[in-house]
Amino acid sequence: MHVTPPITAVCYTDLSGVRAMYNYKPEYFNKILETGSITEAARQLYISQSALSQYVISLEKHLGTKLFDRSTTPISLTYEGRLFLKMLQEIIEAEANLKHSLEDIRNACSGEIRIGISVLRTQLMLHLLLPTFKANYPDVSVILLDEHNGDLVNLVLEGKVDIAFISRRTISPQLNCISLTPSEILLSAPPNHPICAAIQGEYDWRNRTPIDLYQLRNEPFIMMKDYPHFTQQIDQIFDEYQFDPKVYLRVSDFYTAHQLSLHGAGFTFIHDILALQGNRHGAYFRLDRGPVSSELKLCYKKGHYLTRAMQAFIDITQHTCEALYQRASFNK
Repeated sequence: MHVTPPITAVCYTDLSGVRAMYNYKPEYFNKILETGSITEAARQLYISQSALSQYVISLEKHLGTKLFDRSTTPISLTYEGRLFLKMLQEIIEAEANLKHSLEDIRNACSGEIRIGISVLRTQLMLHLLLPTFKANYPDVSVILLDEHNGDLVNLVLEGKVDIAFISRRTISPQLNCISLTPSEILLSAPPNHPICAAIQGEYDWRNRTPIDLYQLRNEPFIMMKDYPHFTQQIDQIFDEYQFDPKVYLRVSDFYTAHQLSLHGAGFTFIHDILALQGNRHGAYFRLDRGPVSSELKLCYKKGHYLTRAMQAFIDITQHTCEALYQRASFNK
């Protein structure tokens, strides 16, 4: 009968297993887990299948236990394999935290920050944040990964980015989240439409009465594609008003939808950051019902060491967003 070895024996006392983790490269272990196949993992790692099989055999010999269940397709982890994976992740994260901590002690102010951010916020926020950050930390490299909201959560959890801008309402409990600003979904109207006549020179939507979307049920709408979370919110808005929009066009990014609306092609929905940095030609409206608000957050993984540069980036972002969203008026 198979007896599961104690957790401590696998994770802490078997130092040969820890040495093996470094001698045999953790990326091999992770690639097998990712692909579910030694053959496919070997192909993607550009090594022979026999070499990768020998890696598994050697690692399991050092640990004195089986890590992979080869009887399943795809290959899965045994109970011991899951323990080893957890140990592997903890050691890699601890090593990274130690490196960051020592750099801070030496006051090196160098290295890199990996930022996860959506394409929209890349276009509209970074030019406000990076000049100040680079002035204070000129030797710190900033690496950007442009992804959608759901992907950003995974990138943080997987350790592929240090910090991410996320506006989802439900976020993993494994993340620490710093609230930045409330974020609204606004209606962007063609400037030549009669509804804009009531603006009378007031371009700040926060000073106007929210509108009833139902009055625009016969108007053309420009809708987003490839943004499932945002699309779901818009669908809920139309459900609140009990009509289906007349979709004139579907586009793949917010900037294009916004520009088409500004030039009279139809109505569309945008995040308020586009309007905050808009121009006198735009006309934006709050809605009087529907799921029209969320909150932008800076998120990082719990247990992840924040260097001075990372903390400075957070501080600069908080200050910049507060200033941006608290303007009493704009475009005067």
